Amino acid sequence: MANANDDDDEPWVELRALKGHDGVVISASYSPDGTHIASASSDKTVRVWDAATGACVSTLKGHTECVLSASYSPDGKRILSSSSDTSSDRTVRVWDTTLLEGRRRLGPMGACVLTLKDDKDGMNSASYSPDGMRILSASRDKTVRVWDAATGSCLSTLKGHANGVFSASYSPDGTHIVSASSDKTVRVWDAATGACVSTLKGHTGWVGSVCYSPDGMRILSASFDKTVRVWDAATGACVSTLEGHTDWVGSVCYSPDGTRIITASRDKTVRVWDAATGVCVSTLKGNTGFTGFMLSASYSPDGTRIVTTSGDKTVRVWIRRGSRAAAGPSSSNIDDVAFAGERNAEEVREAKKQKMGVVDVCASPNNNAAGATAETPTPDPPPSTHLPLIQRIVQILCKGARAAATYEMRTTINATIAKVGKGKCDAAKVATYVDTLPQDLTSVTDDEAFAMAIALCSEI
Repeated sequence: MANANDDDDEPWVELRALKGHDGVVISASYSPDGTHIASASSDKTVRVWDAATGACVSTLKGHTECVLSASYSPDGKRILSSSSDTSSDRTVRVWDTTLLEGRRRLGPMGACVLTLKDDKDGMNSASYSPDGMRILSASRDKTVRVWDAATGSCLSTLKGHANGVFSASYSPDGTHIVSASSDKTVRVWDAATGACVSTLKGHTGWVGSVCYSPDGMRILSASFDKTVRVWDAATGACVSTLEGHTDWVGSVCYSPDGTRIITASRDKTVRVWDAATGVCVSTLKGNTGFTGFMLSASYSPDGTRIVTTSGDKTVRVWIRRGSRAAAGPSSSNIDDVAFAGERNAEEVREAKKQKMGVVDVCASPNNNAAGATAETPTPDPPPSTHLPLIQRIVQILCKGARAAATYEMRTTINATIAKVGKGKCDAAKVATYVDTLPQDLTSVTDDEAFAMAIALCSEI
């Protein structure tokens, strides 16, 4: 058994706190492309946040009771939320994310396109199959249900647990399902037949969270007995027990590369463990003023961020000290990341080139470059003669309410402006675009302005 290490070998620091929920935040997860975070709260809402800025871009309303989980479909086009209340709301809701000119945005209130109902009892959690064709729900009525993700029809019900089921998830290849229950056991099911193939016993308290490793070789379970157990997925044997938390552990998951395990506990900490040795390499405790117990923790798709939720009504984003910032500047100085504000990655890199004579190339969900390379900066081409007009367009498109509603588009426009200003675009395309604009730009409506912004980015 591995014990927690008091000295952080991999110190993580808090990047920002996302505030807006009016109740305890129970879970949060990144979108598959890493651009958004969805959070579930006891205030009966799901909030969607811009992962780069921390701004709340949408509030999904429809549940009438506490929302226990929120997660994305594998393609990022759906958000799945579950509610577990014995009186009124016993549903899993599927929310649609719309496509606008190839850039995904949520509508003002989102759109609930499917509701899965449990007539007997509430559902504690819900998740998608790896191919997005099925939805799993873990229920207080002691069952796991498999639903058709397109129609919402219940395809099968897995029975065997003696008490309520808190968590259920598919193996990476979709052939098995693992579930965690207040009966203190973990069960493994054949996804095709629904048969229980093994029961993992060893915890002395409720098991609240369970998942597979990315390679499908291990199963993790987190328990109210203050421990996390690692199981061999093939044999069902417990291969190690992670000890160190001083209160119940409510959440557990692997890093995307499978080298780390992250746990969230009621002891007000999140711990990061070396998956190979079982040693605790970092303890996340939060900044001054942090008082809430930790309810969930998960990684960003590229593993450079951790998102946590807690009893203090916040969602918190963390980054490893000294690591490179995803979708942003070098984070050798954490302030570069935390206070970059509305400066996009290209602007920050350009500023660093001018200041230090080096280029910092950083990994991100939408950036295939990695590491840092040093080079002598080359002179920029002369600015485009169209730049003043384009700058004027941006000033109009980004003022007032438009700025608050279109941050993602605004950062894209900023990058486009930099491209135009350095002459790194087709002058003929610029001229063609300018010819299509109305002479009096101050009179355009919000909708017209947004359409012009899209056209600007697509044409230039």
